[in-house]
Amino acid sequence: MPTFGDYETTGEPLASTAGPGHSSQIWLARKTDAADDRLYALKTYTPRQTRRARQSAETMLEEDRALEFLEGVKQIKKAQSEGGKAGARLQPVHQFGKTPEGNGAWYVTDLYGEPEPFLPRSLQSFIIRGGRLDGHALRNIVHNVAAGCIALQRSRGFSHGNLKSGNVFRAGKTRTLRKALLQLADAFPAAPVQLASLDPSYRESVGELLQQTMEAQDLRAIGVLILQLVEGRLITTDREYDYPARSSPAWERLGKDAQRWLEVCNRLLDPSLSLERVNLQALEKEFRPGAVNAPMIAALAALICMLFVGGYFYHGWRNKQNNLQAQPQARTQPIGGTAPPVQPAQPGRQADFKVQLQAAQKSFDSATNASVTNLIAALDHVNNALALAPSEPEAARLRQKIVAAIGAAFADALRKGNQAVGQTNLDEAVRQRGIAGLFQPGDRRVGELSSNIFKTALFAATNAVEGSTVNLDEAERHWKFLQEIDPANAETDHVKSLIEAFDTQISEAANADQAVINGGLRTMADATNLINAVNGTGVFAWRPSDTNATGKLMEQLQQKRTSGIDSSFDGAVSALKNNNVQEARNWLEILRVLAPSDARVPTLESKINSAAAK
Repeated sequence: MPTFGDYETTGEPLASTAGPGHSSQIWLARKTDAADDRLYALKTYTPRQTRRARQSAETMLEEDRALEFLEGVKQIKKAQSEGGKAGARLQPVHQFGKTPEGNGAWYVTDLYGEPEPFLPRSLQSFIIRGGRLDGHALRNIVHNVAAGCIALQRSRGFSHGNLKSGNVFRAGKTRTLRKALLQLADAFPAAPVQLASLDPSYRESVGELLQQTMEAQDLRAIGVLILQLVEGRLITTDREYDYPARSSPAWERLGKDAQRWLEVCNRLLDPSLSLERVNLQALEKEFRPGAVNAPMIAALAALICMLFVGGYFYHGWRNKQNNLQAQPQARTQPIGGTAPPVQPAQPGRQADFKVQLQAAQKSFDSATNASVTNLIAALDHVNNALALAPSEPEAARLRQKIVAAIGAAFADALRKGNQAVGQTNLDEAVRQRGIAGLFQPGDRRVGELSSNIFKTALFAATNAVEGSTVNLDEAERHWKFLQEIDPANAETDHVKSLIEAFDTQISEAANADQAVINGGLRTMADATNLINAVNGTGVFAWRPSDTNATGKLMEQLQQKRTSGIDSSFDGAVSALKNNNVQEARNWLEILRVLAPSDARVPTLESKINSAAAK
C-alpha cells in the first residue's frame, strides 16, 4: 500500500475526484508502528502541470499549484496550533508533504465520518440527507464557523476564503448540531510571497484590501450556509437563490426564532452592507450577522484577480470540486434525471470531455461495496462529459451503468434501513437513511424511513420515562435520534422536558441526602430522615450511567447509619450511668429506628426498665 511520511494507506481510495485542473483522492490511513488501530483520512492533490521551466522558490509558489495547496495546509496547521479555542475550529493537520513523484501534495487529518460506506460528516452531507435543525443548532454553527475564520485571520492576516457546506465538518461523535464542534477545512492559500512580490508602496494597501475582500466573502458564505441549512437544499451559485430570502414553511419550522434568523441571513447576503457595521468579530461575539458594500466588493475583487493572475483564482480554485472528504458535486435534481444541458463550445472541449469521462470511469471502478461518494462523483463526472458531447455513446452507456448501480444501492439502503427499524437498531437505520438521502435527496421513501425512525425512537424514549421502569440514559439515547431527524417537532421537545424533569428530581434527592449526611443525629426525626434517605435511593437508578456519584452517596449514607447505630447505643449507656433514664430511652428509640434487629436492643431496654423501676 502507498506510504506517505509516517502514514500507510489501507485498501482502495475511499473517494476519487477529477477536474480540468487537478485530481484528488481520499484514503484511509494508519500511522506506521502505532500501538492503536486509529484511522485517519489522507488526502492527495495532484494538479495538472502546465509549466516545467526552472523557477525560483517564489515563482514556483505562485505557479506550482501543489506547493500553493501545501501553503494553505501549512497555514491551517499553524492557525490551528496557535488559535487556542478558536483554533480548535480548524481541521487538525497531522502531517503533510509532496507526493513521491514530486508533482502533487498530500496531508493527513482526522477521519470525519464512517469508512464503510464512506459518509463524510460534513454540513453538505447533512443537507443532502434532509437533516433538520433549530435555532440553537444554527447559533452553534455560525459561532463555530466565525471562530474558525477569526483563528485564520489572526494567524495569517486573512480569513478562510473558501467557505462552503462541504468544507465544514462535525468533529467528535455527538449527533446533535446544537453542541457539536465544527471544523473548517481547505482554506484559500493566501501565500505571503504573492504580496511580497508587489511594490512596497502598494503592498500594505493591497494586503488590507485582500483581508477585507476575503472577510466579506466569508460573511456572505455564512449567509448562504444559513440559507442552505434552513431550506434544506444545496446552493452552488448566486443564481440559485433570491435576495432577500423570504419566509416559507422551511423558515417557519424554526418557530419563534424564524424571523430573527431570516433577518440575520438577509443581512449577511445583502451586498450593500459594510464591514464597519458587520464583521467576523461581531458575528462571533453575538453569535451573529455580517456584510460589505457592493462597490467595494467589485473593486476589491478586481484587485484580487490582478494579484492572483496565474495563481489559484486564475485556475478556478474556488470552484474546484475538491473538498476535504471529496464531496460530490451538488445536484439540484434526483439521481437518474436527465444530463445537464449542453454548454456552448469552449476551447479544449474534447480534452475536457476525456478528463471527465476518465474521472467518471475511475470513480465508478473505485465504487467498491456501492461507495456512496464514488458513485455520486461518477455520475457528476459523466453528466459533465455528456454536457460536452451529448451524442457520445461510450459516455451514455457508462451513465446507464452508473444510474443502475445507484438505483440498486439506493434500494439496498432503504431495505437495510427499514429492516434496522424493525430490529430497533436505530443507529444502523439512521446510517442507512443517510446513504439513501445522499443518493436521492427529497425522495418520498427516504422521508417515510425518517418517519419510521422518528416513531420508533419516540415510542422507546416515551416508554423509558413513562413506563414501569424509568431509564433516563435510554430515553436520552433515543431523544438524540428525534433531535437529529426533526428537532422542531413538539414531541422532541416534550421528551426532552420529561427527561429534564426526572433529572431535577434526582438532583433534588441528591441535595436532600447530602443535607442528611451533613446534619446531626440526635433526634427521632434525624433518624427517620436518615433511614428514609437510605431506603429512598431508588430514584438514582433512573440514571444507570451515574453509578459513581450514586454509589458514593449511598456509601456515605450507610456510613452515617453505621456510626449512628454505635453512637446511639453509646449515648444510651452513658445516660444510664448518669441516671438519666429519659435520655437513655431517647437513644434507645433512635437505635430502634436505625437498627430494629440489633441484638443489643433487648438487653439495653431491660437495663433502662430496671433503672426506671428504681
